[in-house]
Amino acid sequence: MKISGTVNQSPFHQWVEPFSGTKEIIIQGKEFKPELINEGYEAALKSTTASYHPNKLFKKIKPLSIRPLTRYMPDYNRTTLYVSPLAGRNNYNKFMAGIYLSNFSLTPVPFEFSLAPLFDFNNSEIAGMGNVSYGIYPRNGAVSQIRTTITGKRFAFASNNSSDEQLADNYPVFNYERLTAMLKVEFRPTTARSPVTRSIAYRHIQLSEDQISYARINDSTYSQSFGGVNSYFNEFNFTYQNSRTLDPYKTDLRFEQGRNHLKASLTFNYKLSYAKFNKGIHARVFAGAFIYNNEKIRNYNFRMSSVTGYGDYLYDDLYLGRTEIEDLPGHQFTIRDGGFKIPTAFGQTNKWLAAINLIVDLPTPAPLALFVDAGTYEGIGTIVPDITNKLMYDGGVAVIIARDILEVYVPLFKSKDITRNLDTNGSKFIDQIRFVLNLNNIAPAVLRKKF
Repeated sequence: MKISGTVNQSPFHQWVEPFSGTKEIIIQGKEFKPELINEGYEAALKSTTASYHPNKLFKKIKPLSIRPLTRYMPDYNRTTLYVSPLAGRNNYNKFMAGIYLSNFSLTPVPFEFSLAPLFDFNNSEIAGMGNVSYGIYPRNGAVSQIRTTITGKRFAFASNNSSDEQLADNYPVFNYERLTAMLKVEFRPTTARSPVTRSIAYRHIQLSEDQISYARINDSTYSQSFGGVNSYFNEFNFTYQNSRTLDPYKTDLRFEQGRNHLKASLTFNYKLSYAKFNKGIHARVFAGAFIYNNEKIRNYNFRMSSVTGYGDYLYDDLYLGRTEIEDLPGHQFTIRDGGFKIPTAFGQTNKWLAAINLIVDLPTPAPLALFVDAGTYEGIGTIVPDITNKLMYDGGVAVIIARDILEVYVPLFKSKDITRNLDTNGSKFIDQIRFVLNLNNIAPAVLRKKF
């Protein structure tokens, strides 16, 4: 039998000298218990013969252990499958229920997966998401990890309010289906304890979205048909992050290519740490520009006011009401692009945009902060004849319940152009309060990086 790794304190150490690498050992007899030779993080990542079961057909596959999420416990002697009931809701699928299956653990392993199928009781359809990934961990060289991931997602994104009653009855909601393939390469840090990580990643996103098509019959009559439209996007990004305890920062350079456009953006985040309460001043700088753009779809524009469900054309995030503009679901947004916290139609551009965002944590145990945003874009000062400002801004108070997961923003002041836009739309004060609910940031793979 050949074993690889390092033999230290195990039943073998009584008659095998400690070694590193690969060693052939002759064992007399057939009956002995399977042993985990190289236990721990290194074994999970790099040892292909960490466990051996001589009396089984697949001798290197560990026994399966099925556990609920409430009994999370890494076990290097077994292949653990975590199982949990799952429920969800949005404005279109309504209540959904299903099951969560995953082998994610705090220690990454080469093959990982998570599946979350859901049944939509309102429309009798299947929704949900899932992903599978495989990682390679070179022992030496400039690259520390190469991981490929395939992700699938399907949910409803709008209600079908077609005037054709039969069409609306047959297809009560519009669904989207997204398939994403990603290749990510992480570079080896200069030292084992370095807080610096560098990575490059490529994503290909394939989308199918339900829609109604109209065909002209005569001058006043159109026929309606229900179908789908397909689109694709390619994305490349380079990330440099220093996650040091004091004053961490991160830089992200991103390129996005669609059928008729190519745009680039640079985002820089920096935290000036306080001495107490793990708080600080969070600065974000964003600059984006279209390299070329032949699109007729304005939805691909850069936006000063961040992104709501309607503007999330890549379907990266999860929204309570993706296409809602009123009520609570319509107040959910994701901080992207210009990063403004107030809803405004001004600041959209298919040319270029630049902004800076500051969130100043109050140095108290209460989860309160002040925020201010400022930015400019191509064409600013020409939208409204009597308002010629070259800088737009907003500011107010934030409640940071769970950073980057659940945050509430209450704007208290804004520039004249934003004020004019909100007054024209009859926007009340409560309509300007928005919240972040980023469910992606509670995914196991994301939470693992914080440990």
